[in-house]
Amino acid sequence: MKALPKQWLDYAEADLLASEKLLNDDFLTNIVAFHCHQVIEKSFKAIMDNKGLSIPKVHSLTKLYGTIEHLFDFPIDTKMLQKADTIYTLSRYPAPRISITKPPVRLTISHMVRA
Repeated sequence: MKALPKQWLDYAEADLLASEKLLNDDFLTNIVAFHCHQVIEKSFKAIMDNKGLSIPKVHSLTKLYGTIEHLFDFPIDTKMLQKADTIYTLSRYPAPRISITKPPVRLTISHMVRA
């Protein structure tokens, strides 16, 4: 593997480890959500970099996946990517409409960490 994609994956692994360590602390759920999103984003960017594709300065998992979708020989749950994009935004900024600690959101985060 090329050096730069490996670095992307090393950073993704650090985010994954952080998510796993923080997952059971309800106060830090928003931080877990952020790190889970980062795991997927950095993994997608590692794939793009490894294939010689330009890496856009975006955080949208659905947009990134759209660029590399043809490289996967297994299905990716695009609805989960959309949820992760929403949770990512909610994890970074106050949002009165939804609480990041609601059970469906925690289930999504838990699924992302274990995937």
